[in-house]
Amino acid sequence: MKLEHILILLLITLLVILLISVKRKTKRLKQQLSVQQTEAETFKNQILANIKKDIPHGEILLIKKFRSLFEDSTFAGVTIYSHLKFETAKGFKKVDYFIVSPKGLFVVESKGWKGITYIYSNYYDDIFKKTAYSSFGVGSSLNIKVFNAQQDADNIGKIHLSTYSNPVAQAREYSGFLAGILKVQSVRNIVVFSNGIDYDVLYNDEPIGIIAVDSFTSIMTDVNLKEFFISLPQPEYAIDVQGTIDFVDNNLHYKFKLDNNNYQQAPFISI
Repeated sequence: MKLEHILILLLITLLVILLISVKRKTKRLKQQLSVQQTEAETFKNQILANIKKDIPHGEILLIKKFRSLFEDSTFAGVTIYSHLKFETAKGFKKVDYFIVSPKGLFVVESKGWKGITYIYSNYYDDIFKKTAYSSFGVGSSLNIKVFNAQQDADNIGKIHLSTYSNPVAQAREYSGFLAGILKVQSVRNIVVFSNGIDYDVLYNDEPIGIIAVDSFTSIMTDVNLKEFFISLPQPEYAIDVQGTIDFVDNNLHYKFKLDNNNYQQAPFISI
């Protein structure tokens, strides 16, 4: 065999060995990539499962609503903190949501009760003289009283009635504490009720819209959130949005933060 033929054979052999090596490396890289993708998917699912495990269903619905709002220019520059915790003289407090926006700072108290939720805003003894629920009794001086009626899933025709503390008073307490901690002029309050197929909310026996309790407090359902934020006037004083975000990030505890940069990312995109 001539030398040139031997060299050609050797070259072909080297090329075959190189191709086999490249294929093996490619296969290993694909396997590693598959493992990494699986681990990333597992991690994402774990985060999502933890969020859903720790956050009530009504608040999950509100997160979905918040995500849709970020698609509107109304929510530009807005940051939402979930389960914001802070310490007071009365112990630790936890806010469902804290919204930082150019139009103001807001404590959001979220309520998601299936069935029919009844909100009464006048004095308890006066309101119930005019409703079918006079059997609840009289005597409370709270300006806002909340009841919920749910159908018993195992006993058709049986209704469970529950009474709840004043959510406005709860939100006002939190906003007062936060205003002091943040050293700002004011923090407004929003009480948001879930509304949908399995949820119905009545305010003084009428379908609820956006109810202004006072200049700092509003009650509404999640379907009214966009309308509410669009209708907000510019505040009389400048809101230090970035300064507030920096303070919260560095000094307070929260479960997660939702803003224009991450609302389309995992785990929020899967909620």
